[in-house]
Amino acid sequence: MVFIWGCSSSFSFSWNTEKEVDNKRQSEPPSKTNEAVAFSTANTEFRVKPASESVRNRRALYGVQITRLGHKTPEALRNFMEKLRENEVDTIFFRVFQNRGDAFFPILPRHAREGVYFKTTYAPLVSDLLPLVCRIAHREGLQVYAWMNTLNASFLYCKSARHIFRLELAKKRLVHTNRLSPFDPEVRRCLSGLFSDLAKYPIDGILVQDDLILHYNEDFNPIATGAFKNEMHLKNFSPLDLYEIEKSASGKVILKGYSRLFWTWCSWKNRRLSGFAGKIFRAVRKIRPSIKIATDVNYEALLYPEKALAWYSRSIQAMEKFARPDTYVVMSYQKQMQRELKEPEPIILDYLKEMVKEAIASIPDPDRWVFKVQTIGWRTHKPIDLNQIRWALSSIRSTAPVHTCLMPFTPFLLKNGLLARLNPSKN
Repeated sequence: MVFIWGCSSSFSFSWNTEKEVDNKRQSEPPSKTNEAVAFSTANTEFRVKPASESVRNRRALYGVQITRLGHKTPEALRNFMEKLRENEVDTIFFRVFQNRGDAFFPILPRHAREGVYFKTTYAPLVSDLLPLVCRIAHREGLQVYAWMNTLNASFLYCKSARHIFRLELAKKRLVHTNRLSPFDPEVRRCLSGLFSDLAKYPIDGILVQDDLILHYNEDFNPIATGAFKNEMHLKNFSPLDLYEIEKSASGKVILKGYSRLFWTWCSWKNRRLSGFAGKIFRAVRKIRPSIKIATDVNYEALLYPEKALAWYSRSIQAMEKFARPDTYVVMSYQKQMQRELKEPEPIILDYLKEMVKEAIASIPDPDRWVFKVQTIGWRTHKPIDLNQIRWALSSIRSTAPVHTCLMPFTPFLLKNGLLARLNPSKN
């Protein structure tokens, strides 16, 4: 299905950050609390339903995700899209935002260093590239999904926008970040308006960036903590109430675990974030009722739901209840998983199968799932062995006929028809 076009030149999204990987490890206590176990166990009520014959025989969609675009003319762009279509790609997810440090799309003159690639009253215009992209892509038979970020969109024209506060455990202090707070009514209004303007373009769908999350030590903005206190009927609330910390012999602060209140806090943030996503989705569908909405999902949401709740304040169940996107795009990056989980490749391949089983168990429609497979090392930027890519794709597709996506596209995938030959529907 999925060809996602555009990204940071420095891999500034969730697949990139070695620092984020370290944060994951630091924020993981040695054992689960009772509430964490209860959250995990709650998922066992789902059971995999056998696919019908028509579902088993249907052709799953297949795509690639592109992190750079160097084409400088419409003709070069057309030739590129034609090659993608020849290699069985049928859908483009095109980055329509520009953060500082992202690689620019050089096809049209640049009017701003940060902003978006479509006209809106809520953000600076980098260039009005989206109409050209839609025209060329549709002519080549490709669908266009506009890929837009949310809480990381610090370029928004949003007066007096409040930002996320992060707790630095080592120093026991709150830090003001550049990310927008989803609890601020003005931020919610601006993002809903931005996505509404985006829906006015001739796109086939929208992909919501994976930044609509709150990490385990976010958001302690007073507007958020005040709302939490009121809803939970707490007389007092301190961020330090959420964590079990101690100092090592060397004086280093170590996170030993989470308090019971932490899980109440994360579940509350999860519901509020999912409700905010639903607000954005409703604003989009009010403009275009038939538009398709997809959202990125971290692999932990399927493999370790209690960790996804702790680390990202996200769960599939809450998103389904309060927002219900048309498609979940799982960032099942096998090499990243291998590095983070410290498991050998055969175990990671088994994990991919378990993730697909859990996906179909919770939402049985395979058309609502896309699984992405990693093609280069995030650290080395070197291509991953083709057999390893093929094994990952095979593990996913042999479990259920979900959609698949290669991330990222690199030129070697077009050599000797590799991209078409990797299509898991042929293997």
